[in-house]
Amino acid sequence: MRHDTYESFLSHLENSSDLFIFPTSIERDYVYMMYLTTRTAEEKIDSLFASLRFERIRLSDKVTGTGEEAIEVLTHESEQAKERLRQVVGQLAQFKAGELENFMSRYSHIRYLNDAYNIRQYSAHTAESFYLVGWVPASDLSEITARLDKFDAVSYMVEDPVPNADNPPIKLKNHRIFRPFESYVTMYGLPSYDELDPTPLMAITYTLLFGIMFGDVGQGLLVSVIGLLMWKLKKMWLGRILVYAGIASTGFGFVYGSVFGFEDVLPYETFKVLESDNTNTMLMLAVFAGLFS
Repeated sequence: MRHDTYESFLSHLENSSDLFIFPTSIERDYVYMMYLTTRTAEEKIDSLFASLRFERIRLSDKVTGTGEEAIEVLTHESEQAKERLRQVVGQLAQFKAGELENFMSRYSHIRYLNDAYNIRQYSAHTAESFYLVGWVPASDLSEITARLDKFDAVSYMVEDPVPNADNPPIKLKNHRIFRPFESYVTMYGLPSYDELDPTPLMAITYTLLFGIMFGDVGQGLLVSVIGLLMWKLKKMWLGRILVYAGIASTGFGFVYGSVFGFEDVLPYETFKVLESDNTNTMLMLAVFAGLFS
């Protein structure tokens, strides 16, 4: 019975002369109980408890004898069931290991047929032929045409994009040093097909400006370590950018002589940013860097 119902009707139930209630477990939401009544009042009491949404739990026919004996029998059967379950799980794992290659082969074949079937929605066709039009990277053209030449039933035609008419897809291609910053460029929008890729310039200016603004040896090293962990452990693209930014911050930290905010730790003359002449120099450098980028 629900706990709130039990609390609301407890006084009424206890005042009934034909009813005896024995709560066995009172929990937050439910109360588990047993009730006894006379044979003459059985129908009336059962109807009362049914109206109070009492859910009857019927005892299994396996439960015989005293309570202790029933618990012992059920505990033994439970242990046997758990042991059988462990055996079945082991057999299932063994079967899976033996048939994994077969399953993956069949899955790959079915997936290939499904993908090939779905390609039809992207193609024009006649009663006997399908026509597909698409873009391929120039670097992969020779490999693709070589594979198509193996099929007698396939004919193709290669055309270069027409300026100001076609809208080819954009695929950024940069040196591996600049490649982490491609995600930043993608966030703001890809360049057109005939425009320059701003990724290298963005990588250089972003890294330098970060180092200029947050130059500190200790904090820069921490940023690099955190970025390295994000990159290696979590496979996050932002981690590689933090590695570059932390290295730039460390380098400018040696220029400024700042180690965790302390500017008198390094044993040499450093560039004091807070001095008036140096402050103006840094402001002008930031303005020119912004105009250049």
